[in-house]
Amino acid sequence: MSAGTALLAGIGNSFRHDDGAGPAVVAKAMELAAGTPLARCLVDAGPLGAPFDLVDLLVNWEGAVVVADAVSSGAGPGTLTIDHLEPGTRTLGFSAGRQRRPSTHGIGIFDLYRTLCQLGLAPRRLAVIGIEGADFSQGAGLSATVGAAITEAAALALDVAAGQLRSGEH
Repeated sequence: MSAGTALLAGIGNSFRHDDGAGPAVVAKAMELAAGTPLARCLVDAGPLGAPFDLVDLLVNWEGAVVVADAVSSGAGPGTLTIDHLEPGTRTLGFSAGRQRRPSTHGIGIFDLYRTLCQLGLAPRRLAVIGIEGADFSQGAGLSATVGAAITEAAALALDVAAGQLRSGEH
């Protein structure tokens, strides 16, 4: 894909309450970007159930990549985090003094990115926006706290994508 594009990917299952935060962030980001010049540079990956679903999209991707996903680290529900991953980063998956960002999936985005790096197939840079979830039980709909954080997370995703596109950091 063209280096002048940004892939927005939301990971999660909308039928496991807050696990659906990732796809909700991307949907809101696309809504916020509609009618702006940035909208022409965005590619919506569609809702993805797990990080592994990103493999085909990430291999040989030349543009910016922003992934939104629910996390469960013990922070307050709705707390936003951002990590920038690059090949060769020794602290890949380590942030804010934590050993590793937890994932609600069997393989997390950090593990997937590390594997793609080892295979020489990873994008040059990938940003991960995490939203701390509260309820990962079966059922539709986000918790009130997570739902309230979606617009802020979407705006952050657009800012990161625009910044990467402007600076050529992809």
